[in-house]
Amino acid sequence: MKKTLKKVFSPPSLRLKVAIILEVVLLLSVMLSVMFAFSRKTLRQEAMQNAEETLEGLVQQVDKVLLGVEQSSGNIYWDMMAHFNEPERMWTYCHRLVECNTDIMGCAIAFKPNFYPDQELFMAYVHRLKYDSPELVEAETYGSLPYTQQPWFTKPMQTCRSLWMDPQKDETGEGATFITFCLPISDRSGECVGVMAVDVSLGLLSEIVLAAKPSSNSYSIMLDRSGNYIVHPEREVRVNQTVFQHIGEGEKHTRDAVEAMLGGATGNGLFHLNGKDWHIFYKPFVRSAVQGRSSGDVNWSIGVIYPEEDVLGGYYQQLRHLFFNIFIGLLAFFVLTRLVISMQLKPLRMLTESVQSMADGNYSVTVPDTTREDEIGMFQQHFKKMQHALESSIGEQQQLTATLKGQSERLREIYEHTQTTADVKRNLLHNFTSQMLVPSQHIANSAKKLYDYQELSPEETQREAGIIKQQSTVILQLLDQMLEAPSPELRKEVGHE
Repeated sequence: MKKTLKKVFSPPSLRLKVAIILEVVLLLSVMLSVMFAFSRKTLRQEAMQNAEETLEGLVQQVDKVLLGVEQSSGNIYWDMMAHFNEPERMWTYCHRLVECNTDIMGCAIAFKPNFYPDQELFMAYVHRLKYDSPELVEAETYGSLPYTQQPWFTKPMQTCRSLWMDPQKDETGEGATFITFCLPISDRSGECVGVMAVDVSLGLLSEIVLAAKPSSNSYSIMLDRSGNYIVHPEREVRVNQTVFQHIGEGEKHTRDAVEAMLGGATGNGLFHLNGKDWHIFYKPFVRSAVQGRSSGDVNWSIGVIYPEEDVLGGYYQQLRHLFFNIFIGLLAFFVLTRLVISMQLKPLRMLTESVQSMADGNYSVTVPDTTREDEIGMFQQHFKKMQHALESSIGEQQQLTATLKGQSERLREIYEHTQTTADVKRNLLHNFTSQMLVPSQHIANSAKKLYDYQELSPEETQREAGIIKQQSTVILQLLDQMLEAPSPELRKEVGHE
């Protein structure tokens, strides 16, 4: 019986706890799924917004350097216009431009062949020993080829328009790379007679671009129209490799993103490199419109590259912390739920014990009063009423049983007394009939003799009649005794007789 009651009352309590925990977990799962979906989307949008702000800031900072170089070159140019016939002043202009602008690494002023009658080729070139060094070096040539065969001179002479050259390697032996601003020199008739070339070190641009880090592991890059690196965190990569050398044959998504970037598009992409997933946000490098500035496009692109862990690293870390907190919270919730349910089910356990006690035969068990008004309180009150009613009914049944038992004893005694009386009567009748047998025999004999009275004398007849009368009296006396004395005392007397 006890095991049966445990089977009846224990599983619902366990099922109640499990049901509550499962409902809470389900609710939390739905809420967290929605929250994490929005959080992931928000983090991506935030990363994109940070990248866009970083890109815009980088464009402005780099363009500020380029604009400063252009304006400084333009100032020198307008002063130089009145002194074309003084070749020595060209050296002065080069010195002044490099000395007054720390962003400029070198300056070259070169004229077309035979511009000066006594010199077939003229070039004044002043550059820093290093891009951040104040020490200046003068030279009349640059590289192994004549300047008239070098792109920085030939392109401006052909177009007669200022332009920025893509990065080129320093052929002076210093190993530096730079970009060059080429400003064509026109005479009073508008004919292009020379070129002013101003070099800006890529080390300077790299410091500006690489300093912009939207996240701890992100970095920025600049590419020219051919996919060569203008800026890259690794100098060896910047000098010796192009972006396509970093792309594997099977990485179509990466190639598509690079081609879109080189095509002047604005957007973002996902690519896989060195075993990691990376996000790239890119836009074309567009110079700001300033009055008097040439409108030529440099066809450069600038991009910010995030590793996946930086875009969603905080999200995953937050997710881990949240799962840990959820685990601790669910554990605490389970303990608290267990305590609350135990407290709530305490009356049920008490009622279970009462039922068990009643099942063992103790119907006078005490069920305490309760002030609870919920279903458990109502059940406890109704159970108490039922227990009182059952106890009263059992008491009445016990009282009735005792009464019936007493009556049964009385009936048994009456029955025994009746049986005794019947025995007495039987014995009495037996004794009386035995005593009546002799008188009856005498009466029968006398009657037989009287039947044959013809042979009897009157005296004999009188004597036989007397015998009949005497024996009849004896029988009558015996009958009177039988009717007057049916008690045990008479039985004893008769028995003694």
